[in-house]
Amino acid sequence: YQFSSNWVIGLQGARLWSGISGTGPDPHDPTDTLGVKTRWLSSVTGRFGYAGLVPNTLLYAKGGAAWANYRFDLQSADLSFGVPSVDQTRSGWTVGAGLEWMFARNWSVFVEYNHYDFGGGNVAAFSPILCVGCTATNTISSISKVDTVTAGVNYHFTWANPPVTARY
Repeated sequence: YQFSSNWVIGLQGARLWSGISGTGPDPHDPTDTLGVKTRWLSSVTGRFGYAGLVPNTLLYAKGGAAWANYRFDLQSADLSFGVPSVDQTRSGWTVGAGLEWMFARNWSVFVEYNHYDFGGGNVAAFSPILCVGCTATNTISSISKVDTVTAGVNYHFTWANPPVTARY
């Protein structure tokens, strides 16, 4: 929504599929490795920006809630207990900034940077099969932060005439 001639506020939801992956040493045995893959990121953010520094442009900041899904590969871990992988979804927050340029009545292109922080968490692999009446566990702590740069094309729906966003 554009108000006071040049100020814009809005709400945005996003879902990003990811192929981010990496490996590291097993903290229980540095000769073994652990793997992790970020499978997807989602966010709901508020946007606040200023339109018109350059014709048809919007400079904005954003922030809000975020979620990420990870698959931890434990096949090569020292104490994986035969559990090949563990999936985990974490909640966190995101902040970012972007620049959007409207090149036609309903069309714009954008580029934005986002920082996601999902804090620390534990990954636990357990096996009730190893002993009767007990559960053996192996817990590994991890911290998760992701930085992204996204570029894209937007179509602005115009249910009202003229579209509010056409002013920037």
